[in-house]
Amino acid sequence: MTSLTPEQLDHLIASACRTAEELGVSVFPVRVEPDPSDPNKATKRPLIKGWANGAAVSNPAAIEELFREHANAATHCGIQTGRIVVLDLDGEQAQAWWRAHLEMLPPTRTVDTRRPGGKHLFYRVPANVELRNSAGRIAPGVDFRGVGGFVVDWSAEHPPAVDEVADAPAELIAFLQRASSSREPPSGNDGAAGDGFVGEGRRNEFLSKEAFRLRKLGFTVEQIYPVLLALNAACCRPPLDDTEVRAISEGKANIEAEGETAWPAPVDILAEFGAPELRPECLPPVLSEFPAAFAAGSGHDPTITLSAALAAAAAALSDQFQIVADSSTGWFQPPILWTLAIGRPGAGKTPGQRAMLAPLWKIHRELDEQWHQEVAGLEKEAKKPPKPRIVVADATIEALSEALRDNP
Repeated sequence: MTSLTPEQLDHLIASACRTAEELGVSVFPVRVEPDPSDPNKATKRPLIKGWANGAAVSNPAAIEELFREHANAATHCGIQTGRIVVLDLDGEQAQAWWRAHLEMLPPTRTVDTRRPGGKHLFYRVPANVELRNSAGRIAPGVDFRGVGGFVVDWSAEHPPAVDEVADAPAELIAFLQRASSSREPPSGNDGAAGDGFVGEGRRNEFLSKEAFRLRKLGFTVEQIYPVLLALNAACCRPPLDDTEVRAISEGKANIEAEGETAWPAPVDILAEFGAPELRPECLPPVLSEFPAAFAAGSGHDPTITLSAALAAAAAALSDQFQIVADSSTGWFQPPILWTLAIGRPGAGKTPGQRAMLAPLWKIHRELDEQWHQEVAGLEKEAKKPPKPRIVVADATIEALSEALRDNP
């Protein structure tokens, strides 16, 4: 498996961040490989599960983290469609259809693909409009990607002449709604492969409709996937790649089953406590300036860095310091503080906590180096002094007992 060079990976990450920002979309790493049977075709394999259900990301730091996690396999960026929809044109017939419908297709962001004459036309649709994927139903060589779909971002190889995405006019929305719900094949392309098999023009739609039917019956994605694999192998000629079948299955995860009770609105279980938002002004400047600046520079939630800095400061204080919890009863409390950061992948929990703990690790390393120098100068039979600890990574009772014994 060929992987990108560090320079190519940096370029891919920068391009993915730029696309996410310009289009306001979520992205994820994909691997594009040529089809051995057809040099004009390629398999497009998403490298993460659940890309259609929240696993795709849009934050620059999260994008970099996700793409570097899959650095050995990623070759391109995948764009999740939905609010941004894409017309995928391939071949001369698709080009002819495009030219015949220019009145319905306002100028917009258009990106050339790898296939001869291939183009991606990007349009923005209102939040209350849900357009689903369609393959070969509009016209020969014209596919459509909407909710539950994705396209490969070719803009790094073929920069668009226009970056701005146009709003889809009402006429185009109505046309795509009719095309995606139509059961009739487009003129000039029945999508058949012969002998009762489903050909290239209808494979995605054939499997997508079956996945939709099964989901409405209450089947889960994991139950739908093997059914589609079997149908793909038995009915489609040539069969789709397994990763495309997986993508079709996952794209139906949000479909509500018939008779299934909808999930209630989320309930904030902490709301009754009325805890105020942790803001920089809640802490003294000596403790808030760095975490606030770090959060602003990285684009992450400052609550993560502020709480981590507060916990690090509490850990650095000796237990000789006591907080007067209630002077009337003599209740004194040592500054022991536990914090819990909850957030989706890419929210910046790990980098924020590492940056706030860096001063403690610096002290830890300095004391550890001094201890090793002292030990190196001792006689062979001399007793070693207690080893200083500022940070512990092993929280088992045995390891903590040893660390606390030497560091009262």
